[in-house]
Amino acid sequence: SQQPFVEQEGPALDVLYLMEKQPLVFPCRVTHPNLTASLVKGQDAGSAPLAPGPEPFPKSDSPLLVVSSGCQLPPTDVLTSCSSSVPFDPGGWRTLAQALALALVLALALSLVLVLVQALVLNGDYSLDPDQRQIIWNSKRGFTIKSPTFFYISVFFCQTRVNNVTYKSRSYLVHRPVNNIRDVKLNVSEPVKALKGQRLVLNCTAIADLNSRANISWDYPGKNNPTSSTYKRLFKHPTHILFYNVLTIPKLQRSDRGLYKCSVSSGDKFKQRNISVTVLKDGMLAAEQCSRYRMDGNSLVIRDVAEEDAGKYTVLARIKEHGLTRNLTLTLVVN
Repeated sequence: SQQPFVEQEGPALDVLYLMEKQPLVFPCRVTHPNLTASLVKGQDAGSAPLAPGPEPFPKSDSPLLVVSSGCQLPPTDVLTSCSSSVPFDPGGWRTLAQALALALVLALALSLVLVLVQALVLNGDYSLDPDQRQIIWNSKRGFTIKSPTFFYISVFFCQTRVNNVTYKSRSYLVHRPVNNIRDVKLNVSEPVKALKGQRLVLNCTAIADLNSRANISWDYPGKNNPTSSTYKRLFKHPTHILFYNVLTIPKLQRSDRGLYKCSVSSGDKFKQRNISVTVLKDGMLAAEQCSRYRMDGNSLVIRDVAEEDAGKYTVLARIKEHGLTRNLTLTLVVN
């Protein structure tokens, strides 16, 4: 016979995302416009309750009700009689109060047993029928939940009956993404000064809440250079998730100098960290290159200038507390 659902039952789960202030759509379309279906919340959906609100009783492998009179009742038995350990007067009830107290205890025990029996009978999948107001059914689209709550964070499937045969759609796992980015860090805190031809590795780490999905991207001067590369990693901790994006430039060139930006986005949340990279041409800072060079405040003093001192000298100016940097290049000509 023809299957009524376009997407039939299978072992794989489709993931649906529960977004704030947005409707939730279960795309269990059917092949005929006159078919209707029910939305079913699976019993194996984890620790979520079967219906909105707290559970009416605790779960236990072998529950046993103990009443104060000493009578023990298994919850699946029908209460017909119960012998109490409370002593009785052979001549009859001593007081009316004692009789009323015992009757109250037995009535309470009976009501609890009936609640448990009813719960065991209903211990199955929870079915939701469309009311066309909050739960809307459309044969070409499936179910639309206009204002979904935390109740829908679970496993669901759609179900219908055709010619007394029950059919199920594929199952849907509803996930509520979290967009909170706690912090973004770089593996360096000071502006980078590296030599031409050296390897540069910058690691950008985002710390986010559990169930978050963070996107990390780099923006830097040599982004279009095919020799640079990035790779991403993810580590889960009991209280948070770490997202890594590592940028590697095997051999620095003069064109690689400038500002490197790590941008992290998660939903509508966004954070960015910047670092300045300076590429040194001659292998060391000018003041360390020759004994004739020395720093005098913000000035470079060259004693006994020679022809070998000719060239371009770059001054890195920065305001550390504000993260501002600027490169100034001067040319020394020796006649």
